[in-house]
Amino acid sequence: MNRIVATLVGLILFVVLPVDALSQDDDPGGRGRIEGIVVEAGPETPLVGATVSVRSPIDSSLVSGATTDANGAFVVSGLPLDTYTVVVSFVGYANTRLTDVRLTQSRPSRDLETIQVREKTQQLDEVTVSAERPAVEVRTDRTVYNTDRQIVTAGGSARTVLNDLPSIQVDLDGSISLRGSEGVVVHVNGEPTSLSGQSLASFLESLPASAVERVEVIPNPSAKEEPEGAAGIINIVLRRNRGSGWSGGATAGVGTQSSVNTSVNAGYQNNGWRLFANYGFRRGSEDEGGTRLRRNFTTDPTTILDQSETEQETERSHTGNVQLEYRPTQATTFSLESVFSTESEEQESRTNYLRSISSGSTTDRYARLNDGLSDEESVDARFSGRHEFGEDHELSAQIRYEREWESEDARYMERALATDGQLDSVRDREREDMGETEDEGTIEIDYTRAVGDLMIETGYQGETRTQKSDQVFEVFDMQSNAYQIEETSDFDYNDRTHAVYGQLTFPLSNALEMKGGLRAEQTSRTFTLPAMDASFDNDYLNFFPSAFLTYKQGERYQARLSYSKRIRRPGTWQLDPVDDNEDPNFRFQGNPQLDPEYIHSFELSMTRNWAPATVSITPFFRRTVNEIERREELLGSGVTLLTFANFASSNSYGVEVVTSLEVDDWVRGNVTLNANRVVTDASNVDSDLSNDAMAYSGRANLTFGLGYGVDLQVSQYYRAPQDIAGGEIGARMSSDVALRKELFGGSGSLSLRASDVFDSQNFELQRRTEAFYTESSRDWSQRRFILTFSYAFGNDNGGRRGSNR
Repeated sequence: MNRIVATLVGLILFVVLPVDALSQDDDPGGRGRIEGIVVEAGPETPLVGATVSVRSPIDSSLVSGATTDANGAFVVSGLPLDTYTVVVSFVGYANTRLTDVRLTQSRPSRDLETIQVREKTQQLDEVTVSAERPAVEVRTDRTVYNTDRQIVTAGGSARTVLNDLPSIQVDLDGSISLRGSEGVVVHVNGEPTSLSGQSLASFLESLPASAVERVEVIPNPSAKEEPEGAAGIINIVLRRNRGSGWSGGATAGVGTQSSVNTSVNAGYQNNGWRLFANYGFRRGSEDEGGTRLRRNFTTDPTTILDQSETEQETERSHTGNVQLEYRPTQATTFSLESVFSTESEEQESRTNYLRSISSGSTTDRYARLNDGLSDEESVDARFSGRHEFGEDHELSAQIRYEREWESEDARYMERALATDGQLDSVRDREREDMGETEDEGTIEIDYTRAVGDLMIETGYQGETRTQKSDQVFEVFDMQSNAYQIEETSDFDYNDRTHAVYGQLTFPLSNALEMKGGLRAEQTSRTFTLPAMDASFDNDYLNFFPSAFLTYKQGERYQARLSYSKRIRRPGTWQLDPVDDNEDPNFRFQGNPQLDPEYIHSFELSMTRNWAPATVSITPFFRRTVNEIERREELLGSGVTLLTFANFASSNSYGVEVVTSLEVDDWVRGNVTLNANRVVTDASNVDSDLSNDAMAYSGRANLTFGLGYGVDLQVSQYYRAPQDIAGGEIGARMSSDVALRKELFGGSGSLSLRASDVFDSQNFELQRRTEAFYTESSRDWSQRRFILTFSYAFGNDNGGRRGSNR
């Protein structure tokens, strides 16, 4: 252990304290601004939609950028005081490069006035020149992954995109974890989605990868953000058009396991109006299988339950996104946006059960057949306005409404099994119907103003959420030859939150910047079970502080020390004590008496750039109080019950190392390594559930430029076996390969993706207690091959603007 600590300290000192860090560089702090006008050389016609990139002169990494407006003008603000290279690019024109653009304390703003760009010569007409964003951007409070260059996600979904990023793991049951910790909150375009659990997994699966522009990972959000989420926030930013005039594109793909994916998008922007719409359709099927073995030591002799399952799922989904924006003036913007999705899933499964005793004698043999159909619909609409009074001085407001509908119908049949495995007589028939609706409304007001070097941010957020669920379970009566109601259940959930926040950002020195904030939230929650005549109320006031200390020396060295307090409220699926009846031997029940868990999160992120590589080392520590965890127990009836409980606390500490590489056009990518230790104290529930475990994982994602517009991308993930209380979760790995060929001068592409090449995405678990021993496995058969064609047109995709040739 001492060697590990010594090695970690050495790495930290190596990154943060390079020898030349003591040299007296120009002041990198403060807030700078670069502006100008881009015109075509000769007629000096303004060029609309030209890309202006502000880059580091050391390694040409992108610092910030902008596109020119209808007058050819651009403004890039919020720049640290430093020396930059400004590159203006426009399809059909040679790049114009301005070097040694200095922003200093005495001159923090630079007007580059008129920048002329010249049309390429005939010999260069076939060369496409465009400014590309880097794959990874490190910002003050988040890491941004620009995913539009990922080809292993072609033909995939938003879930595919997330699962291919460093630090993020999306399990095949839909749960999302960041650095090994669940409780991540997913935002779409900066706003939290009310979906959770399997509903969230379904939404991510229905959202085409082509609709995702970038993903922002925020492990320690500031006080301005909602504090929900133990591990932080993952913000999915959907694509939108930025060019003037018309733009659009289409994607179509087919693959094994009956998979089909299509998406189309179109956008228009002119005279202050911007409209963008995107639609996607996905269809696919999965063949799954699993086994479960349980030995019950509480009986004499020991009883054994051995089961095996096969399942086929067929999914269809439609997803759309519409954005309308109007700018009556340069300082005022109004926008209306809506995201909708629908998904239907058909499920057929068969589970064989074999009951025996330790002597080997079989006591029962039967099969349970399940026919299920589920439908989900959701719509999210928001109207927002923003007014800029001046530089770093603005007021914004937003009203948002979200609604979700969900229904599930299941039919169960239990049949005896002959010794040869053939289905025999019907022993039981059941059916179950469930319906659920959820409504959420939010109002937000945010105000930002800079007073000298001090940045002030404050705001209010009010939120109300209601959720209703009804469930009916019926059993077929052989005598009356009709279904009889066996059980009905429902719940009503109401949640109201009022929050205010304030935070300050200010420089401590030329290289140090401090951000501190506090958020106060008053929450009232009511969970009612009418059928049980029970109600559970919880009202609480919480304060959520956050702090960031950022050190930056030019574009080569950056360190960020941060702290935030978070909360993870139990979802209704964790509260509802009534479960479905898919497997009577293994029941799932919520716990309506769950309390929220509170997380204190610390991390130190250190980044150093050596062209062409960037290395980031992030030690982190999280302390969780009232941790919400799964609890498994064997009831006297022989049924295994999975529920939730508040464990006393847990401490998680570890380190993440991310290396990013970009060597011209022939190789780029990243390699991520994670190691963390989790110490869980469950003595308040059952001391046998306390645990001390290490977890290791790694991911490599590399893209190779093979020339002639051909790229090859390989992605490899591995997670080592992990100890749990009384047992172990087996190792996990996955390998993806993709090949892409650019067509039509870069406007189109053809991609071939092979996911889970070695069919290794499976799950294994074994656990032993005084009462029982269990082992289970699951194989999702994720290996598939997908061929995808994409084509883009118009100004947003590099079309030529400016002159009418």
